[in-house]
Amino acid sequence: MILQAQKFGKILSSRPAGREAGLVAKSYLLPADLAGEFVIDFEEVAVLSPSWLDEFIQEINNYRPGLKIKYINTANPSVNATIEMLKEIKG
Repeated sequence: MILQAQKFGKILSSRPAGREAGLVAKSYLLPADLAGEFVIDFEEVAVLSPSWLDEFIQEINNYRPGLKIKYINTANPSVNATIEMLKEIKG
């Protein structure tokens, strides 16, 4: 499944906004039988903060533990730096 991050806006920042986006995704956008690989597409996202992505991913992981998450269209420096930072922190 591919989720377009731009559905939540072009500027994705703050923990509360990331948590809310995760809750919306769980409730309305993700299928109940979601399994395998989950792809987040960052096309058209101008700004991505680590706090937003961390909260969003936590909500998805709570919904489907063990789900493999992949990121695409990450050339934007803000998006790329955020993803790399979280990979480094989370190991």
